[in-house]
Amino acid sequence: MFFCVVNRFCLISTVLCFFLSASCSNGPKVHLVGKWMNKEGKDTIEFFKEGTVCVRDKDIELCGSYRFVDDNRIRVKFGNVGEIEIYNLFISENELTIFFSNGECSSFRRA
Repeated sequence: MFFCVVNRFCLISTVLCFFLSASCSNGPKVHLVGKWMNKEGKDTIEFFKEGTVCVRDKDIELCGSYRFVDDNRIRVKFGNVGEIEIYNLFISENELTIFFSNGECSSFRRA
């Protein structure tokens, strides 16, 4: 009886750990994908699943590539000869804050 309870506990613990690690491992990456609008409603930034990013305002559209450096930072390169920048991120389901290297930040909400 004791071994049956221990085995059942081990099985449940293993399955629970598997699902928790699977759901958290790509958390920020999954939440980032989509269209975001700044709080003023003028500019948008859109992250695509394959690693493309497009920033749009009323006058221009600038597209490039991105990839995660770690859970809280992305590497972005705009255009073929553009500089590579690394940005810190805070992502929740409906809010995105991007922290720039100069200390400024921009906040967006899911569009």
